[in-house]
Amino acid sequence: MPTDYDAGKTALDALLSWADAHAVGADRNEATTRLHLIDGLLEDVLQWDKASIRCEEPAGSGRVDYACGAPAMLFILEAKREGVYFELPAGTRTGTHTIESLVSGAAGRALRDALQQVAGYAALNGVGPAAVCNGHQLVLFLANRTDGVPPLQGKALVFAGLDDMRNDFRLLWDNASKFGVEERRIYQTLQLTPASAPRPLSSTLPQYPGTKRRNDLQSGLDILGELFLEDVTRLEELRKDFLRDCYASSGALSQYAEVSKRILQTRYAMLRSEGDVEHEAVESKKGLTPSLTQDMLAAAASRRPIVLLGDVGVGKTTFIQRLVHVDAEEVFENTITFYIDLGSTTTLTTLDSFIVDEGIRQLRDRYEVDVDEAELVESVYNGALNRFDRGYLGKLKEVDPPSYQRERINYLRSMVEDRPGHLRTRREIT
Repeated sequence: MPTDYDAGKTALDALLSWADAHAVGADRNEATTRLHLIDGLLEDVLQWDKASIRCEEPAGSGRVDYACGAPAMLFILEAKREGVYFELPAGTRTGTHTIESLVSGAAGRALRDALQQVAGYAALNGVGPAAVCNGHQLVLFLANRTDGVPPLQGKALVFAGLDDMRNDFRLLWDNASKFGVEERRIYQTLQLTPASAPRPLSSTLPQYPGTKRRNDLQSGLDILGELFLEDVTRLEELRKDFLRDCYASSGALSQYAEVSKRILQTRYAMLRSEGDVEHEAVESKKGLTPSLTQDMLAAAASRRPIVLLGDVGVGKTTFIQRLVHVDAEEVFENTITFYIDLGSTTTLTTLDSFIVDEGIRQLRDRYEVDVDEAELVESVYNGALNRFDRGYLGKLKEVDPPSYQRERINYLRSMVEDRPGHLRTRREIT
């Protein structure tokens, strides 16, 4: 971004002017170095947002001076006292150098210790790019590597002074600015070869890719399954035995069935009076009652719809049928359940009317409940019929009984023909 790049270069010129006027070398301790130089270098020159810089970030038993990047940490910088804590070898020029050459001998011990400290922080946080700065000298390196090379045996990008940073500002910007770190430019600068991807496990298989021919038994079972296995669960006389004896429920499915059962039990329990509610102690001799968490989960979900999601053919329908007829059979004994297969017919015109008609059919065929039976309809709409009798048409009962009966029947028919409303009213009455 040219605007940020130019702003960073201008800020470095201002930092150079300030350093020339105020630099006092070894008299600046770590805090002063950070305040006067490194803060300006990171925020103004390298354009790291102040909000993305965290100081004294905990890392193991120590603290990171500057952790840059938000929300994830991208770059670590350790600030050391200028001119006293470490110095680069005399004559070091800006560019890449082997770290071993920079830290060799007793004079390089201070820099070696600083780099090791940063490498430890980087390993704890999973960060690669890192730097050590004493205010006027900057050492950039990869403190966390995945190529099998220890960090201190690799290379480092060195800037021997603020003037060198200005003379090679493009190099500084590409490798230490917010934008350069995000683009991982330092990996290219230090010529780090990315670790190659591991060989796929399939490469160890002989004759892969290929096909495996089924034997005669497998082919026969496949044909039998396609012919009748899927239809056997639809036979009322075999459904329960098949689901109980032939359904292989895994551990996860068993847990789902248990949670679903508890949700349904809680939902129906809430319809009872308070006197029927069972009480159980929260704690036992062994601690918190194990069922407490499941009961709380079931209660929280008791008034919400239950949706079962999954790919085609994974067994959602069979799971529900097993839940209704086997796992939670006692819960469904006194309930009316509907199973509506939206894919069983190709003549769907209006989805709403299909679902309503299918519900009415199942009530009639499976539960012997005819929602259009005259006695049932009159009992359901007893209140509405009373209002009809109190209305002006109710006067026909005395002066013209046949007309009264016709109007009364038409009145009932207008409510029954609203099939969704009729079913909803029937449900509320029951």
